Amino acid sequence: MRKRFFIILLSIISIQFIYCQLLIARVDTEINISDKIVYEPDNYNLENNSILSNLLDEDGMGKDSIAPELKFDISSVGDSFLIVITSNENLYNGWLQDKLLHIFYSWHSYGLYTRLVCDSKDEIHSTVSNSGGGYYYIRMNNKGEISEEIPAWNGVQSHPILTDSNGHVVYINQPTPSGNDGVVDQQNNSHIVRTDMEKIKYTKIDSSGNILINDITIVINANSWTGCARITCNNNGTIYVIWSNGEHEICYIVSVDGGNTWSTTNSFGSVTWMQWHPEIVTDDSNNIHIIWMDTRITGGYDYELFYKKLYPNGAISIDDTRLTDNTVIGAIMFPKFCMDSENNIYVTWSDYYGSGPNWFTKINGNIDKGGASAINAEITLIEDTIIPQNNNMECPVPIVDSWDNLHLIANAGYQPNTNKYLYYQKYAVSPVVFVTFPDSTKRKIEMIGSDTLWSGYFSPSLGGDYYLEASGSDTAGNIGYVDTLIYYSGIEENKNRNSNNIYNITVKMLDGLSIDYNISETKVVSISIYNIIGQKVYSNKGIKSPGQYSVKWNGNTGVYFIKIDIDRYKYTKKIVIIK
Repeated sequence: MRKRFFIILLSIISIQFIYCQLLIARVDTEINISDKIVYEPDNYNLENNSILSNLLDEDGMGKDSIAPELKFDISSVGDSFLIVITSNENLYNGWLQDKLLHIFYSWHSYGLYTRLVCDSKDEIHSTVSNSGGGYYYIRMNNKGEISEEIPAWNGVQSHPILTDSNGHVVYINQPTPSGNDGVVDQQNNSHIVRTDMEKIKYTKIDSSGNILINDITIVINANSWTGCARITCNNNGTIYVIWSNGEHEICYIVSVDGGNTWSTTNSFGSVTWMQWHPEIVTDDSNNIHIIWMDTRITGGYDYELFYKKLYPNGAISIDDTRLTDNTVIGAIMFPKFCMDSENNIYVTWSDYYGSGPNWFTKINGNIDKGGASAINAEITLIEDTIIPQNNNMECPVPIVDSWDNLHLIANAGYQPNTNKYLYYQKYAVSPVVFVTFPDSTKRKIEMIGSDTLWSGYFSPSLGGDYYLEASGSDTAGNIGYVDTLIYYSGIEENKNRNSNNIYNITVKMLDGLSIDYNISETKVVSISIYNIIGQKVYSNKGIKSPGQYSVKWNGNTGVYFIKIDIDRYKYTKKIVIIK
C-alpha cells in the first residue's frame, strides 16, 4: 500500500507541493514546529445500493448509489496534527434498514443455524446448515450486497472453513445453541469444538486443510446438553473452551500449547439459579471477556445478561456484572457479542424465543475493577436499545469489520417445515479515521463534528511516515474512502521546551476563558487561539513589562487550541468549552 503512495507522490509532487503550501498558509504561518508535511491525498470511492426504506425502489435497489466524497485537511497545531474530514454530503451513524438475503422454503428444522464472519478484506461470509449435510453459503461485500451463493457448499474437511483473498484462513462461526464452534489462531490453524452428549470434542486443522488432531475428547463430563460449548484464542495462541455445566455452573478449560494438552476444568462456582449460553472472546491485551444468560434476579426462565472479565492469568478483573434489567427489556435469548479495534464490546440478543424485538448494547471492554463487580452505567457506552427492523427476526449474530462497522444477520420463522428468511443489517459508523505510526502501531483518532465536517487530532511520537485512512457512510449506506501519507521529521527541542512552566501559566474556565501568567523581565508575548479546523479566533502579541497578566476570552462551545510563545518558551494546551 505504501509503495503505491510513493509512486503517486513522484508523479504529482509539484502539484502537491503547491497544495501543501496553500494549506499551511491557510491555517496560519505562525504555526510551525520544525516539522515537514508532505501531503499526498489519494481519494477513491466505492458504490453501494441504498438500504434505507425511504430510499428504496420497488425492486429493492437504492435510488442513491453514489458514495460520499471525503477529503483530508491536515495541519499542525502545537505539537499535534489537526485532522479535518470534509464530505460532499452528510455522513451517517446508526442502523441501516434490514434487508432480505434469501428465502428457504419449507425448511425442516427450528431456525436456520446461521453463521457469520468478516474476513481480512471486509468480505462477509454467511452459511446456514443444510439438512443433508453441508451448508448454504452466501458471500457479500461490506455493504451486504451478495456476490456469490452456493446452495450446497462444504468447507475444509466438511467444516465451514475457507481461505480469503489475502490467504488467511477463516472459520465461519456457529452462533446457535447446536453445532460446532471454531476459531483461527495466528498461525492460520483452525481449532474446533463440538458437544457429544456429556463430552466436548476437539479438532485441529492446519492452513492447508490437514487434520492435525481429530475429534478427541477434551472434557468427559461436561453435561452441556444444550450444545453450547464455545472456543476462543488469544494473541499468544492460548485456547479457551467454555460451557455451561447442567445450566447451573459456567466452566472452562485452557490449552497453552496449541491444543495438544488441556487443563483441568475451571469453574466459576455452582449456583442454584440458571446460567446458560456463555460466550467468550479475548482482546488485544489477552484479557478474557464472557457473557451469559442468568436468572439470579428474576428466577424461572426470565434470563438477563451478565458479564465477567478475566486477566490473562485467569484472575478476575470485573466480577459478575448485570447488564440488562428484565423489567425494562424482557427476557433475553441467545446473546452474541463481538469486539472492535478499541476493545469495545457489541452485544445483540433476541427477546425470549423471538416473541419480541431484537436488542443491542455496547460496553467498554477496557474497564478494570480489580476483581469487583461493575455498575452497568460505568461500563455501558450505548444503553440497551431496540434494533430498528421491519421484520420479525430472531437470533441476531454480530460481527465488526476493520472499520468498526457492525454487521449482523438474523433469521425469521421458527417452526419446522415452514418458510425461513435470512436477513442482513448494518450499523454504520462515520467517519472512522485510523493512523498508522512509523513503528506500524495503528491507532484510531477520535472525531467530533456533524454532517459534512468532522475533526480530530493526534500527537506524533516518532519521525517518519504516518499513514492515515478514513471511511464514511452516507444515509443510504454508500461508503466513501480516503487515505493519505504524511511525513513528520520530528520536533526541534530548545532549552525551555520541556522545562517547568517558568512563567506560571494557568488556563482557567471562569465565565469564559482566563489565561494568567507572569514575567520577571521584559518579553515579547504572543497568545493565539485556534478552533478545531485550524482557524485563528484570537490573537494578542506585544512587548510586556515585568508583572502579572490575565487575558480573558469568551468563546463559543467547541474545541480550541491555545498557543503561547514567550521568548523561546512555548506553551500549548487543548481546551473544551461547553455552554
